[in-house]
Amino acid sequence: MVISAYLLSTGTLMLGAGRLGDLFGRRRLLVLGLALFGTSSLVCALALTLPVLVGARVAQGAGAAMIMPVGLSLLTNVYPSELRGRATGRALGIGGIATACGPFIGGALTEAVSWRAVFWLNVPLAALGAVWASRTAESYGTSTHRSVDWRGLFTATAALAVLAFVVDRGRHWQWPVGLAGLVVVAALLIWFVCQERKAASPLVELTLFRNGPYVALTLAGGVANATTVIFLFVVPLTLQGQWDLSVALAGTAFLVPALAMALAGPLAGRVAPPAACE
Repeated sequence: MVISAYLLSTGTLMLGAGRLGDLFGRRRLLVLGLALFGTSSLVCALALTLPVLVGARVAQGAGAAMIMPVGLSLLTNVYPSELRGRATGRALGIGGIATACGPFIGGALTEAVSWRAVFWLNVPLAALGAVWASRTAESYGTSTHRSVDWRGLFTATAALAVLAFVVDRGRHWQWPVGLAGLVVVAALLIWFVCQERKAASPLVELTLFRNGPYVALTLAGGVANATTVIFLFVVPLTLQGQWDLSVALAGTAFLVPALAMALAGPLAGRVAPPAACE
């Protein structure tokens, strides 16, 4: 429940957070997200009951949803075009290291101190990130419309929330209930598409889905991210359960992929983009 609360909150709110960053300022939303992430981490570290911990994890996920889309977007606006690829590659490499080393560091802290130490570590890191982010130049999206498509935001968030809940909890249900959940998701998505087609400032430009490379890269990225999350969640539990490894040793298994991510990110950033079509 503690893990699901964070993942559900992050996944369902990220789309809306990215759009709000375009409208109200990416730096502003990044600082707000870091502040929320750090504050909720502090509440997690001090939580004395499970409901408080779960609620704080939901807020932490909301902060992460603000950080992820606008952080990389803000980075691409800070660097000139000739250095943008390398900067993005380095950022992805660092993010890969953090993702892969998280289980190892978390396992070591849990064994040496307490699970609360993992959340305590987030507090100064989030504060430091907010200070650095506040010193960057503000960045907005290129759209001339500054209104918020609240109906589209609501329907997209609701559809993602229901879908994530069905995926997370569906194994405990009988098939008619799971099928009903999928019907609700389909209805919300249809409503979302209808809303986006007539919105003056749509949350998602539907014309993007006519671009084959964009659709292919988006699907590939979604599969890769889903695989990474499943890997990070399932493998430690398997190593600790079936293999009876300690928390620290289970986390050590992620050091090899951490090294691979650290090397792959900067190398990918050096790949020149394809020449524009005439």
